[in-house]
Amino acid sequence: MPAFEDKFQPPLEKKTYVLEKCQFDQSAFPQHLQEGFYKIDMAGSGDVEWHFIFVVEQTWKYELKSIETYSSDPEKVTFGECKLERISRGVFAVMGSFDIQYDVHEGDSNTVEVNSFRSANGKDYHPLPFKTPRQHIFDYFNTFYKDYAMDILKDCSNLPAFEDKFEPPFERGVYYLDKCQFDQESFPQHLQEGFYKVNMSFHGDVEWYIVFVAEVQSKV
Repeated sequence: MPAFEDKFQPPLEKKTYVLEKCQFDQSAFPQHLQEGFYKIDMAGSGDVEWHFIFVVEQTWKYELKSIETYSSDPEKVTFGECKLERISRGVFAVMGSFDIQYDVHEGDSNTVEVNSFRSANGKDYHPLPFKTPRQHIFDYFNTFYKDYAMDILKDCSNLPAFEDKFEPPFERGVYYLDKCQFDQESFPQHLQEGFYKVNMSFHGDVEWYIVFVAEVQSKV
């Protein structure tokens, strides 16, 4: 097939074109895909009508195992009971609440970071490259939270929902999750089997975190 640096230089000559063990990794696909089968139809028209059709399926399933919470100062952050409920295959609901008794303002010391880990046996966890750097909570709201979490949470919680940028402050209060559903469209198409831990940790006026643990299995 043609290879070029700037623009293709016509013509495309008549000949036999060969694909020999060409590999397509996840960088060729969207970051978020809902569970199911996908058909990609590459169609050519003109002197002749022709098609290349590819069919792909997400290669894994998962089960949320646990939610762990911690606060270094219960007078500033306390958690209600957090529970998991399986809605359907690959879809889980999270229920719970947390009471934040301090306000977050622009330029203060309150930050958040997300780290992920994998274990083959659920005991020895090793860090994964998927993470967000420690940043002010408002920077997190305007990037990762807005891009990946807000659409899920806006209809099942009272966490912030906004169109352009979050408008400070983040006020003290009780925030809840009411059967918020997380399905596989929020995750990569391919994941190695094992146990995965996602740790969302907050720093500043108080240290607190929420940890999700899930088990991933290959589809057979």
